[in-house]
Amino acid sequence: MFKSLITQLTLSLMSLFGGRLSHTLANKQYVHNLDSWAAHLLSHPSDPLEDQRLIPDISYGRTSRLNERLFLKGRRLNASENACEVIAVWHALKYAGHDIPFPALLKHFSKKGICAGGLFGTSPRFLVRFFKERGFDTEVITGSAITPALLEEKESGAKLCILTSFNRGHNPFHMIHTMCLTKESGCWTRHNDNGARKCPSLSDAVFTYNSSLSSPLQLILLKV
Repeated sequence: MFKSLITQLTLSLMSLFGGRLSHTLANKQYVHNLDSWAAHLLSHPSDPLEDQRLIPDISYGRTSRLNERLFLKGRRLNASENACEVIAVWHALKYAGHDIPFPALLKHFSKKGICAGGLFGTSPRFLVRFFKERGFDTEVITGSAITPALLEEKESGAKLCILTSFNRGHNPFHMIHTMCLTKESGCWTRHNDNGARKCPSLSDAVFTYNSSLSSPLQLILLKV
């Protein structure tokens, strides 16, 4: 009961604070990101978004220095800190055969779903809305409903998922991380987990994140 309450409260608050940047700032960051992304692709042509720590020169959102000290241990807010949801969308679209440049996706969510100016990334519910608006067949499972037994049941028909997890336990103060899960040749890959992590099953891909210390918050199953 407590875990379900934390799950729904976290998703609801992130949806509530999911908003937009000003038109001027969103466009300014988009222009900046076009150049930064081009430079990043030159140095990481084959796996540009498997480790978001490598994109500190890409901008996404804006906050105060006080918030950076309180929530980011003084680190500057940029895509290496807060763009995991958008990165997961990019991986999912790529897997589904849709080539949308990363700066364009950042611009889209800057205007529709960025959470607290980007301090808390992007609202997971806005990811669901994004895929539905583009005609994807989606199934959303949240919190304690995400069980090994259910994932084993879904395994045969699943090829593409987006997982949002608490980094540690059911504690939102340890923040969350969102990753794309893809299935190829019977093996699952968990993208942007400080690299690409191979997993033997969907359940393993969901529950072994962060050395199994994590707890899944939302799982989106996408029909390709």
